[in-house]
Formats: sequence, structure tokens, C-alpha cells
Amino acid sequence: MQPDIYRNLGLRVKEYRNKIGWSQEELGEHAGLHASFIGQIERNVKKVSLLSVQRLAAAFKVKISDLLDEKPVTYTATGWEKKMAAVIRDKPPQQQEYVYKLTRKLTRLISKK
Repeated sequence: MQPDIYRNLGLRVKEYRNKIGWSQEELGEHAGLHASFIGQIERNVKKVSLLSVQRLAAAFKVKISDLLDEKPVTYTATGWEKKMAAVIRDKPPQQQEYVYKLTRKLTRLISKK
């Protein structure tokens, strides 16, 4: 019996998204896809096109084959991600949330330009 490629893809998308710490909405923003579609992919409700797989891979900064692979997901934070984490690491949760929300808003503003 052939493995269910769509089911495996959905599991991989969810794994990568969780490793990075993104919500479905955040992944949708990065990939140019609607958050509800991300959920449908993860639950194997919708079949996904090659273009959507390409967008997801680009959002995760991985090869398309990585999304189709059945090996465990490994994600290593970039230098900038580590620097951002260091900025908020010792702050109280309320300040961490504030910095996160502010960074998200700034990122959206920059993306519109």
C-alpha cells in the first residue's frame, strides 16, 4: 500500500510550523495562503497544489523535498532568530508578548512597502 502523501505533507507542515512557533495565520502570511487552508492541509481535508507546496517550502526556507520527506523535522534557528530570542529571554511574559506583537506589526508594515 502506498503512503498517503497528502497526509504526510500535512503532518510535515504542522511539524515545521510548530518547530518555528508560528500559528496557522502566521504561516499563511509567510506563504501567501489563507490560515484556514493551512488548517485544511494539516488535517488532510484539502489536496494541495504544487504551487502551494512551493509557497510553504519557501515560507519555511526548506526544499520542497523536505516537506515530502518522512524523516523527523529538524529546525535550527538563524543568527537573527537567536538574537531576537536573547532580547526577550529574561523579560517577564507580559513584556515578551508585547515585543512579539510589536515585532509582528512592524513586520506587516515593512512587508506592505
